[in-house]
Amino acid sequence: MQTDRKEALRYLGLGKHEPDPETERLLEECIREAESAADFRHLIREYPLIMEDDGTINGGCFRVKSENLRKNLAGCDSVLVMAVTVGAQVDRLLARYGKLSGGKSGGHAGGRRCDGGSLLQ
Repeated sequence: MQTDRKEALRYLGLGKHEPDPETERLLEECIREAESAADFRHLIREYPLIMEDDGTINGGCFRVKSENLRKNLAGCDSVLVMAVTVGAQVDRLLARYGKLSGGKSGGHAGGRRCDGGSLLQ
């Protein structure tokens, strides 16, 4: 896995600013732990698409009413649904750090917001 550090810093709210040493240290530690724990899995399935008379979009595994989605799917007869996960171990890390360390789980690191879930790409 290759983590985009610039994107992680953007999620931290730094924009184009350089992180302070403590934020940089925490970022690198979080990236190492998340990359080590990650177990990427994905699933892509095709489902028949039915536009119902009442405006409901029936995608086989979901049903929703959305005029914008209905317009976007006009002329289609099926949909591809994708589900992606980094695995339960990353979720466990985030839950654990949510109780122990605000800097690693969505609290503040160096006075800046840290969204632990955004470190993976």
